[in-house]
Amino acid sequence: MGTKYYLVFFIFLTLISCAPPENKPPQITDIICSENDLQIYGGSTVIFDCIATDPEGDKLFYNWNATSGTFNRTASSTVTWTSPVVTMESIAQIKVEVTDSENPDKPQYRAIFISVDPIPIVIPPNDPGSFYYIKYVCDDAYVDATHPDEKCGNEVNLFTGPGYYTYLRFDIRDKYNYLNQYNLSSIEKVEIRLAKGYNNTAVKPIGTTILYGISWSETSWYEELITYNIKPKYGNKIAEVQNITFDIDGVVAFDVKSDFLNCVQLHSYYSVMVSTPSPSVKSQCSFYSKELKDMYPQYGDAATPVLWIKYKTK
Repeated sequence: MGTKYYLVFFIFLTLISCAPPENKPPQITDIICSENDLQIYGGSTVIFDCIATDPEGDKLFYNWNATSGTFNRTASSTVTWTSPVVTMESIAQIKVEVTDSENPDKPQYRAIFISVDPIPIVIPPNDPGSFYYIKYVCDDAYVDATHPDEKCGNEVNLFTGPGYYTYLRFDIRDKYNYLNQYNLSSIEKVEIRLAKGYNNTAVKPIGTTILYGISWSETSWYEELITYNIKPKYGNKIAEVQNITFDIDGVVAFDVKSDFLNCVQLHSYYSVMVSTPSPSVKSQCSFYSKELKDMYPQYGDAATPVLWIKYKTK
């Protein structure tokens, strides 16, 4: 009788030892994007490559999807994606699902996010033969001489009155990408445009606002870190607008073409300092910052400091 029990137990152990091992899922290491900074313009094409392996060496299957835009195909480890054309900055999620041939019902996922910006070229309807390259400020902040260690990079206003200095920085790495694409030739005009901020004083200050150039070696500042004590050094006056009344109405345009053309050829950022040293009333003079749209989404980019470059076609 005991022998029979031993035999059954032996057969049971043999069956367990012969059972196939549990299938292990694929492992996704990374999603590689052809754009290193994960920020592109609407209508651009980028390449995504999913790096994945399977512990047992099983064949892998891929399925890509995105919250916007289109893929050239989705069942491959490498795909081409065309971003949507947008009118304001948006975020697209790119997601890949990987399964193996042994267990297709248990996919593994990985996702990344892409920032999609509006194409910075505008074709003006009433100005045939012209194109505008529009670049919104990437960093803007004011510094306060009376609070030299205070960081003011996330404020809605950019103050330029007595003791206040505003800094603007534009990312222009793609400034020449559109010359051949749109058959452009000469630069006709370069302006920095600022929207005047709200002023609640009974008598509105009036004054001349001056723009000063900043050395290219000083353009690596960031709005989250800049203070009066560690502000970039500025140089010569490059533009001014006289007799500005600081109220809520109007956009002020500063002609910076000469400085831009003298300095821009080999550099990736354009930066200036803005000052209103002697207004008629000793009061804060202000322009709006790019943070205004975070607090008041209805404004969008309408009040964001912007660099306008007007080109003519060949």
